Amino acid sequence: MLVSQRLTLGFAAFFGVGGLMGYLKSDNKKSFIYGGTSAIVLYYVYTQLPVNPVYASCIGLGLSVVLLGVTGIGFKSC
Repeated sequence: MLVSQRLTLGFAAFFGVGGLMGYLKSDNKKSFIYGGTSAIVLYYVYTQLPVNPVYASCIGLGLSVVLLGVTGIGFKSC
């Protein structure tokens, strides 16, 4: 398993567990949906990395940009 695959799988688990914790702790459905969706996309990237690394990296980069934008908007509104 490649190092990039390990990191991607770790981030997928991190986002999935984070979304689940947000839902269980504060009944936040957005957290559950965003965390679950991010985890699913990152798991897809994990599966595609050995087969098509450029495509998988582009999807991962796109997800990172989206998450940065959502987090930045939330930070700016505080």
